[in-house]
Parts: sequence; structure tokens; C-alpha cells
Amino acid sequence: MKLKKLFAIILTLCLIVFAFTACNNNPSANTLPTPPEQTTPVEPSEPTTPENPNKPVEPTNPNNPSDNEYENTTHPEEPEQPVNPPISEVSKNVLITYFSRMGEGRYGDRYTYRFAMQLNEYIENSTLFEIEPVVPYPIEFSAAQERASQEWASNARLAIKTQISNIDKYEVIFIGYPIWNGNAPRIIYTFLDTYDLTDKQVYLFATSSSSSMSGSVTGLKSTYSQIDFISYLRITSSNVMSDTGITEIRRWVDSLGLVAA
Repeated sequence: MKLKKLFAIILTLCLIVFAFTACNNNPSANTLPTPPEQTTPVEPSEPTTPENPNKPVEPTNPNNPSDNEYENTTHPEEPEQPVNPPISEVSKNVLITYFSRMGEGRYGDRYTYRFAMQLNEYIENSTLFEIEPVVPYPIEFSAAQERASQEWASNARLAIKTQISNIDKYEVIFIGYPIWNGNAPRIIYTFLDTYDLTDKQVYLFATSSSSSMSGSVTGLKSTYSQIDFISYLRITSSNVMSDTGITEIRRWVDSLGLVAA
């Protein structure tokens, strides 16, 4: 009987121990939930470059080509504007006439031809006309000089090879010639005798090595007082095709007011 009581006591103690151990292994059963720990949010750090980890990377601006992948993009250059472009809006019909002998020495200048070509090139849609004598001048210098002197002394009028059938359509006429012994060649007088230029705007141009143009202009104005010789320009023969000569020719044309407003 005593043995049974002892066994019962031991069993009761074992159950008590087991129950106590189970409670200690389950904290949620006898403790309140722990509130979450309050933490301070960490601010994000700025990105850095591989070359300099301490230097922040600057943000890109898509509207600024220097800040994005188009930084090295090359932009097409604007086309160069031509220097002294031709006059394209001439308000009046322009005729450019000239006499220019081919041959030896100063009487075979052809510089006046080059002057006329510069005018024709610069004034778009202008008409070029060469005043040619029916009997050409000799190629040899001394023979050409002798003939020119005789023509001047005799107040000759040389026949012109080709005529202008529609000169009335031109409002502006340029007349060019080489200066021979300070005068215009007699064939220029023939040209002015042939056509009525009373209502035309007439401009004279000439070439010479050193002679002034004023004497030839005075002679033409005296003989043809009814013609309005508005302006004139002489270019030294050696400068006709130079940059200096070409610039002077074009500035002169610009000053004449031939461009439509």
C-alpha cells in the first residue's frame, strides 16, 4: 500500500515538471507581442563616377545636347555664302556693249572685253554685244597704231559689222572701250551716231595702262550732249581680272541703283 502511494507521488511530480517545461518553451503563450523597433530611414546616397568615387554624378538634361549622348554629335555647317553674288533682280533691261581689239601691244588690249564680261557675269540676264569693225584692225602693233591715229585725225566713222535690231527694249546701256591716246576710238562715235540713246541711261567704262578717262568722257559728252552719260569707270588694264579690279567693278555697279526695290 505504501508503495502505491509513493509511485503516485512520483508520477504527480513528473507531470508537474513536464507541464512547467512546456510553458517555458512557448513564450507567445505567456508574453505580449513586442512592438516593432523604430528605425530612422537611411537617405539614398548620390551615385558617383568610377574615376572619382567621392564626386557625385550630375544628372543629365535631355534638352541640352552637351549633357547627353549627343555631346559629340557634329552638326552640319551652313553653306558658305558667295562673295558678291550676282544681281538677280535687275529692274531694267540692260545692254552691255564694248569694243576691244585683239592684237599686239596696248592696241590689242582685250582688257575691255574682260571688263565687259565681268559686268555681264555680275548683272544677271544682261545682254552682251561686241562692237566690231567691218575691217578688223591689223594684228601688228605699229600698223594698228598708225590706223587709229589716221582715223582720229580725219574724224572717221568706221562701219560696224553687226547691228542691234531691238535696242529700244533696253533702258540701260553700258558702253566700253580702250583709251587710245586719251580718247575713245572712233568706232564708239559710229555706234553713238547709229542709235538714238536720248531716253536711255548710259554708263561708260574703259581700260588703259595709265591714261585718264576724263578726256574721252569730255569728248563724248561734247559731241552727244543729248545723251545722258550718268556715270563712268576706268580700270587699269592689269587690274581688270584681279580681286581689286573685280571688287571695284562690282561696287560701281552696286552704286548705280539697278536693283529693284
